[in-house]
Amino acid sequence: MCFQHLQGKIILYVSANRYCKENWLPLLNRRESKDKLLIVSDASSQSFPTGKELDKAESAGCLGNHGRLKFEDVKNNYPEECSYFLNLISEIYANEAMCKDKDQQERLEYHQEHSRPKIDAIYQKILSLFSKKEVEPNSDLGKAMNYWLNHEPKLTAFLRISGCPLDNNWAEFELRIIALYRKVSMFFKNLHSAEINSNMFSLIATCEANSVNSFAYLNWIQHNWQDVQSS
Repeated sequence: MCFQHLQGKIILYVSANRYCKENWLPLLNRRESKDKLLIVSDASSQSFPTGKELDKAESAGCLGNHGRLKFEDVKNNYPEECSYFLNLISEIYANEAMCKDKDQQERLEYHQEHSRPKIDAIYQKILSLFSKKEVEPNSDLGKAMNYWLNHEPKLTAFLRISGCPLDNNWAEFELRIIALYRKVSMFFKNLHSAEINSNMFSLIATCEANSVNSFAYLNWIQHNWQDVQSS
């Protein structure tokens, strides 16, 4: 899990016999802020907490790695239709680039004015292709379009929620390190070693994400262990 706030980034790796949504429970229960935590994830039902935790969090989808790639993966078979969708998505990202100097509320209003027509055009095209039976629902393109229909609230969350990103690409990139390590080392010997390894990886990855020398930081902790324990 990767968190981003005004003071920096926090990367937290959790290796256990639990689904991702189950890992959110202890974090949400310890959260003191009354503002809902925005969780940007894929469309898996195992990624987002359910039940009473819904009052403490809200969900958004990934327009890039998941929404865009649905059309990118099948564009060779459906070049005309996919080019239409991909061009509109590119224009949305161009709008995002125009917002780099804006605050969150200004960014939201800019997307509502300039990106909402692009989103509307995408969904109108999807409904038109289905209604005219120009695309089979079970085809590769049909499945990609159904993905957008089934997850419309999450994919369009950036038009409603101030500060909502278009995607979680940076977080997915940070998750690769633990996934590659787990693959190369053939997982962990037991849950205790998995917890220790995840904690160390979390510390090092968080340091790197915030341009902090992790080696120097660990050395500082060793040299100042008494101050660290008393704080």
